[in-house]
Amino acid sequence: MVRVSSFSMFGVTNFKLSSFFSTLQALLLLLLNPDLLLLEAAAADAATSSTNTLGCIDNFNGDYSQDLFPHKVQPLHSAYWDISYHNTYKIITNKKMDISYLFYQCGTEPPAGAENEHHVVLPVPLTGIAIDVYLEEIVQHVELLGKRDTIVAVDERYSTNSQCLQDMIDDGTVHMVDFSCSWSCGYYVEDFVSNNPEVLLVGSSQDKTMTNLMVSSYWWESGSKAEFEWNKVFAALYNLEHLGNQIAEEKSERYDCVVSNAEHHVAENSGEKPTIVWARWFYLYNYYTYDLTFGWYVQADCPGRSCQLTKDASAEFLELDGTGSLNCYGYPCLSDNDLLEAARDADHFIYTDDDFASVYNEKKYILDQFKSFQNQEVYQYVHGSWTYGGQTDEIEYDALLQDVATIVGTIDNHERAFFYNVFTEYVLDGTCSDVTAPLESQASSCTRIADSVDEDDGEDGDSSSSDSSGDSSSSDSSGDSSSSDSSGDSSSNDEDCDCEEDEDGDEDGRLFRMLRDLLK
Repeated sequence: MVRVSSFSMFGVTNFKLSSFFSTLQALLLLLLNPDLLLLEAAAADAATSSTNTLGCIDNFNGDYSQDLFPHKVQPLHSAYWDISYHNTYKIITNKKMDISYLFYQCGTEPPAGAENEHHVVLPVPLTGIAIDVYLEEIVQHVELLGKRDTIVAVDERYSTNSQCLQDMIDDGTVHMVDFSCSWSCGYYVEDFVSNNPEVLLVGSSQDKTMTNLMVSSYWWESGSKAEFEWNKVFAALYNLEHLGNQIAEEKSERYDCVVSNAEHHVAENSGEKPTIVWARWFYLYNYYTYDLTFGWYVQADCPGRSCQLTKDASAEFLELDGTGSLNCYGYPCLSDNDLLEAARDADHFIYTDDDFASVYNEKKYILDQFKSFQNQEVYQYVHGSWTYGGQTDEIEYDALLQDVATIVGTIDNHERAFFYNVFTEYVLDGTCSDVTAPLESQASSCTRIADSVDEDDGEDGDSSSSDSSGDSSSSDSSGDSSSSDSSGDSSSNDEDCDCEEDEDGDEDGRLFRMLRDLLK
């Protein structure tokens, strides 16, 4: 198709010469039927009204029977939260704490007596949120929704993996407040709320005396999908239910796709699964009892995060029987020889603390006897302690799985984001180019290998864009594939489509849409 770069009659770019006469026909149709333009405008208004309001409603008409939240969320995996919608307000319930919070559309009024029935009554979409020290994952939920700029305060004990948030703290955009006054009181959170009454506090424990406090209990959930679904709760606080549903579905499908492709890889390659050991050197001096505790602590929490990621990557998790010759602060630990006997032949070693270099220098003589060390297949979590810090990246559970599957070789074409090879790689300091930009997912797009094979068979060998691992090498900020993925969505652009999909449809509608697109 020959294209002209510009068309002076309407200032149109990329105008198709073959559509010229159809355009004239559309112009004539519009002249003969001017009501078509009004119908199109009415359809656009109807489409707009079917989305949740992202701001405050000015001059509300008083119709409280109108559903102002056509997009809704519901938990599919989570057990400890629920939500109900009531036209102009929504009620979120923390089922673990048995406490509810009411959020009403800004510009309307909450129901009478709401303050007596619910611990929090605030308008949405939120304009400000303050986050407790233990809730780094909540920061990432807010950032993922593109609402980092609504974080107005964090606990003064807070440290973050988010460079953008750290920049906001450093320049004073985000306040440091004291949620507990455990040692001394600085800017106490209650005083902060008094000065900012529409700010929602998000805490890790319920204090019914604290104003505007909502408790997040995501860590009680069982499994990554259930834990991540708390993102829908925060989406509801910003009237972004459509985005919350979209992100949750994409991550869930991507995770399942990686599991499927990893299983396929193992089945196609002798069926033998690689083995991973997750371990760290435990060293603690008790200044009260003068006791020294040390030994190798091996992750053996199955089910647990490390175990689940390993098994879903189609690898073998090195499980111990819970015994060890040493005691690590109440937990069984292994001596050097115990660990060597248990993990000598493991294919991969993930060190789960931030002191690998010093431990390796001290224990090189024993560690170099491990197969994983000899093959330089030793990895460390980028944020230091996996045991204590790994939960902060749980919202990236799909990317974490892709990282582990890449380590063991059951998928490829994914650039690891959370684990680096201690022998061949290093971690770059984080930077923030735009504090208003959403958190960019580190997951790569995924196409199921089985789907690709079926398509190839059906098209007599016409290759799709997926590779042998089923992972696309391209990814965008949401982690979506630019080709078809497991959800079956197409990324084709209607403006560039040469198909005649409207030939059997409404001719007037087809011609009008053609004219409308040309006049844009």
